[in-house]
Amino acid sequence: MSAEDKMSADDRRPGPLESRRIRGGMHVSRESGIGAGVLAIAVIVLMLQVTVGGVAFSGLSSSVAAYALVVATAAFGQGVVMLSGGFDLSIPWTMTTAALLLTRFADGSDSAALWVIPAVLLLGAAIGAANGLGVVILRLPAIVMTLATNVVVQGLVLLYTEGSAQGVAPPVLGSLTNDRVGGIPASAIALVVLLVAGSVLMSGTTFGRRVAAVGASPRTAFLSGVNNARVVVAVYAVSGLCAALAGILLAGYSGQSTLNMGDPYLLPVIAAVVLGGAAVTGGRGVFLGTLAGAVFIGTVQSLLATMSVAPAWRTVIFGCVILFSAVVLQPGTLTWARGLVSNARSRAEGKGRDGNVPNELVEGEPVS
Repeated sequence: MSAEDKMSADDRRPGPLESRRIRGGMHVSRESGIGAGVLAIAVIVLMLQVTVGGVAFSGLSSSVAAYALVVATAAFGQGVVMLSGGFDLSIPWTMTTAALLLTRFADGSDSAALWVIPAVLLLGAAIGAANGLGVVILRLPAIVMTLATNVVVQGLVLLYTEGSAQGVAPPVLGSLTNDRVGGIPASAIALVVLLVAGSVLMSGTTFGRRVAAVGASPRTAFLSGVNNARVVVAVYAVSGLCAALAGILLAGYSGQSTLNMGDPYLLPVIAAVVLGGAAVTGGRGVFLGTLAGAVFIGTVQSLLATMSVAPAWRTVIFGCVILFSAVVLQPGTLTWARGLVSNARSRAEGKGRDGNVPNELVEGEPVS
């Protein structure tokens, strides 16, 4: 084999780092995602027990479930995009557009919703696909492309609606987000359905594995036969579809649509994905963690409102909680904590030789 052929073969062979990322990425994300879920549930139960009573808990659980359903729906699409190594900032006005069009054309009619909802979902998927085509064909950074799309969609919608929202949401959507089934919030049941569907799509299908491969190493995925461009367009289409569905659910929860109603959801959606253990750089993520992050954020928001915290302080506390949780849930932080405990335990067990505790533990010096 000539030197050129050998160099070409080495060039095609994925490096050890790339191979390790593909093999280990989903394993790490599963651990951190489950950790996020356990932490979220523990904090939720503790805060609810300390803060509110039985009657308040009933109403609070419904509002948390409804808020979490909207956030988790949009976060699933954002999570798929981030798993592939991208980012979607067009979610706010995709949600707003879906809500405005739903109330305008359905206007409280369940029968009209039968054709309006599919049409709005297709429009959301088309907006997402346009993002993907811009990233693939124009080779624009995902942040630039999706932010530009968000602004363009905002302008077009404002021109079409002339700056006013019309109509009300169909009653069937209000039942989905506000009613109870056997004492359980219907939105909580919808969350379980969403969890099962999202987990099956990302963990049990070829599409999910290809998305993770592209996010872990586009070069290795391409050499493995994955059509990277098609995957990128598909993930942005999924994100647009999920954002439109989140907008529909939000309109059903509030009973109407308003301008800019999707803007407050961009940060919670991104935070839910990050709290769930996803890597911003791609290749790592699990939907169980994303859903737990959405429930956690919904609980924090609702409890702060229940405690009559001033809006300014509510924003500060909300941001600090997200920052703290994101730092704690980083895989490196968990590994460091386990190592610290292991070292302390090893040194403590070493006192059996002379019956004394090591000096560094008594004096409070850091354990190496």
